[in-house]
Amino acid sequence: MSFPSKAYTAFEKDALKQLKTQSFEKFETQVRVDYIFYMKGKMSTDVDNMIAGINDILELAGVLENDKLIKIGTFEVVAGNKEWRSEISITPYEI
Repeated sequence: MSFPSKAYTAFEKDALKQLKTQSFEKFETQVRVDYIFYMKGKMSTDVDNMIAGINDILELAGVLENDKLIKIGTFEVVAGNKEWRSEISITPYEI
């Protein structure tokens, strides 16, 4: 059994707080999600873990009905920033 790190728990709490101040229409159909991760300084991390964490938070916040609805997307990592920041774009996905 694994437990989230203190850093992830703090990130999740902050992200949920920010998302709760926004009004969103819940996505209940297939979506495209594009991620841009701005990394502090020269730090790096495992991108697939970052994406999975964000997807879980989007589900917890009620933005996505289920992260299984994500069918396509992209990611970009931008290093050398003063602060950590993530930009997420969600759009309906039609085949």
